[in-house]
Amino acid sequence: VTPGSSTKVWTTPLVVRSLCSPMVLSWNPFARHRQPKPGANVSAVTPDTRLVTYKSMASTRFDPMPREDSDPRSSKAPPQLRLMEGLNTRWVTKAKFLDEVFRDTRSSASRDDLAAVCRDFDLPIDVDAVVGAIYGAHADAKDGLARATMDELLDDAEFELESKSASALPATMTTISKSILQFTVCGGAADDDGLDGSSSTVHPHDYNGYLAIVAHNNTKPAMKAFVEENIDIVSLFPIVTTRSTGTVLEKAFGLPVHHKTMSGPLGGDQEIGGMISHGEIDGVLFFRDPLAAHPHDDDIKALMRICDVHCVPTATNPSTGRAVLHYLASLAASRAETIASGQDDTAAVVSRRKNVPDSAVVEAYKAGQAKAITAAVAAAK
Repeated sequence: VTPGSSTKVWTTPLVVRSLCSPMVLSWNPFARHRQPKPGANVSAVTPDTRLVTYKSMASTRFDPMPREDSDPRSSKAPPQLRLMEGLNTRWVTKAKFLDEVFRDTRSSASRDDLAAVCRDFDLPIDVDAVVGAIYGAHADAKDGLARATMDELLDDAEFELESKSASALPATMTTISKSILQFTVCGGAADDDGLDGSSSTVHPHDYNGYLAIVAHNNTKPAMKAFVEENIDIVSLFPIVTTRSTGTVLEKAFGLPVHHKTMSGPLGGDQEIGGMISHGEIDGVLFFRDPLAAHPHDDDIKALMRICDVHCVPTATNPSTGRAVLHYLASLAASRAETIASGQDDTAAVVSRRKNVPDSAVVEAYKAGQAKAITAAVAAAK
């Protein structure tokens, strides 16, 4: 906002956590603009209050809170908890893991058997430490581990992880709801620059497009862990999912799903593709299972193709998912800054989002189609 501008906006102080670049709101530096007192309510803002604007902090890697002993990633966490977290990260189901460890119907496995399978799946854990701790506490007299014992350990770990998700997320959601990126645009007094004194609150879902979240059955545990880890960024976007994935998000986290399509094999992937074609989707997180056959494989390929056609950021695993969310967080902050600074209103930002310039490939295709139509019409005359 420049001195003398008639646009007046009030924004709540906020920190948006992104993976790499936190964005914070700071008071407008122009000296003649009065600053509201800390904690001031929007209703108490005086007519000549001016905009507070974004200030991009130095780009730094987001450093999570120190890990506690109960954190499955902590070296002090129970070994079975670290093992289960590693399986979730690599999209490996408990049943598949146990079948590999206790192959050939054997009922007991050695330390080397367990360590070898952990390394085969490339689990992101200290294999020697985890295996040593498990066998140190639960091995039988022959230094073997029964399948029933291992099954029970992983069951307990899975239950503990699910319990942590169910108990921790409501508190996170409460924090997010209070500090989410939203602001109120104030018109000011009728005798001040001719504004009408009206105001409206702008919420991220008003100007951001949908975030599509899809996961195959074997990758749903990884998807749940990923969403929980990045819930603050995910919450900046309205969510669209296929039916089964949406049900998991709602029941596991209570995360609101704004639009549920049919299940993938029944056409849900194609529905999401249609939304992409209409400019309604900002990004796609599709955690695919690369080791299983799918009856709707053609639909999956079609969805990936349409993402490429319209240059929609797409991730198919947690690692690329973090990169996509990093980009989407900066995109959301940029849009908010544009609206809050008065450069554009919400409608203009949404219109620009839905009308992204075509890629060179699409432009060439459209030009070719135009020539084909012109030739066909001319031939018909």
